[in-house]
Amino acid sequence: MKRILNILFLFLFLGGSAQNRIIDSLQAVLKTAKEDTTKVKILNNLSWRLRNKKIDTSLILSSEAITLSKKLQWKKGIGVSLAQIGIFYRYIGNYDSSEIILLRGVKFNREINNKTAVSSCLGGLANLNMDQGNYTEALSYNLEGIKIDEEIGNKASLATKLGNIGIIYKETKNVTEAYNYFLRALKINKELNETKGIGLNLVNIGNVFKTRGNYDTALIYYNESYKLHEKIGDKTGIAQILGNIAIVYYLIGDSLMISGKSASLYNIYFTKAVEHSRMYFEMSKELHNEKMMVVAKMNIASALIKLGKFKEGEQTFIDALTFAKKAGFINNEMEIHRNLSEIYIKKNPKLALEHYKSFIIFRDSIFNEENTKKTTRLEMNYEFDKKEAAAKLEREKKEALTIAESKKQKVIIWSVCGILFLVICFSLFAYKNFLQKKENKYCHIKTKRNY
Repeated sequence: MKRILNILFLFLFLGGSAQNRIIDSLQAVLKTAKEDTTKVKILNNLSWRLRNKKIDTSLILSSEAITLSKKLQWKKGIGVSLAQIGIFYRYIGNYDSSEIILLRGVKFNREINNKTAVSSCLGGLANLNMDQGNYTEALSYNLEGIKIDEEIGNKASLATKLGNIGIIYKETKNVTEAYNYFLRALKINKELNETKGIGLNLVNIGNVFKTRGNYDTALIYYNESYKLHEKIGDKTGIAQILGNIAIVYYLIGDSLMISGKSASLYNIYFTKAVEHSRMYFEMSKELHNEKMMVVAKMNIASALIKLGKFKEGEQTFIDALTFAKKAGFINNEMEIHRNLSEIYIKKNPKLALEHYKSFIIFRDSIFNEENTKKTTRLEMNYEFDKKEAAAKLEREKKEALTIAESKKQKVIIWSVCGILFLVICFSLFAYKNFLQKKENKYCHIKTKRNY
């Protein structure tokens, strides 16, 4: 059993079809696996590989792994399962459960000195805070995880965290630093031949170019990333890229419309935006990701309105509003009410006013909440800069220590060489002196005999 498992694990970085074969093989092995630690490894490995395809199945498998680990009293298995379950809950948008489990995972894995799992939990907590806009906390967790990754030589995890810091910089409007971090992450992932990581880095670099308004370059990076995600069968990644491509097509169409180009030209891009947004919605629905479903619906509706398909666009916005209300996405609700108000302004002023009032209520609610958090945000920005400066200082210290250690080693080596050289010279001199004395003694004896 263990031999079979080890053979399966050798194919970690193979392409999509090979990955599917590994999943099939793991599922086959699982059916006859004994109730031991090897089965726990299979369950955790299989759940991780299925996370971007069947997240519900991943949760079930990791739960089975943790149950069996407890039965076997195998702490390492429990620690790995905690990290994975915490990450999976974030995937489905259950942030509260994700945070609770990941914090438990950090504590538990520290107690058993499983540094790899600690780093995974810290990375999960960083992503969780990024999703909620808590960038200072996200940076703190990433920096803490990076220290561990460097200590244990976990380059794949290091690349992931560097990429995530790049996202933090992008979200805080520092696109230059974001670009630099994405390039650092991309370099490591290329060294490791990590297809998924390369794909993520490429889409993030594409996002930087999209922010700069360089849409053609952004599309090049998105399409390159799409091919890689398709190769490994990463549905979540594919869905997100489709959403990004749709937005770029919309922005190109909008810029052409504003600049006075012909409708036949800009409508090509709005049509592409609708097509890609619909694909984005279908994949989001398959993944049970409500947030992405709402965004996809809003994008479809916006592009339909630009195409002059007002009735269809109106209904799509209403569908999006239903999703947003159900999930409690108030920012999306606010934007949808604003859009519906603009749609109804001519044909139904009364309904337009109702939606506008709803927009104002949501806007004021969010605005008041933002004002309450204003001081906190300023403090967070200060802490963010301080922590990044501290991390930079620590890196410089490490580099200085490495250089100093290297110089020290050179001094020691040259000192030893010098001493050895002196010893050799002294030995040669002593030996030569010995031979000279011996020769003199021989000559003296010989002279004495002659007399």
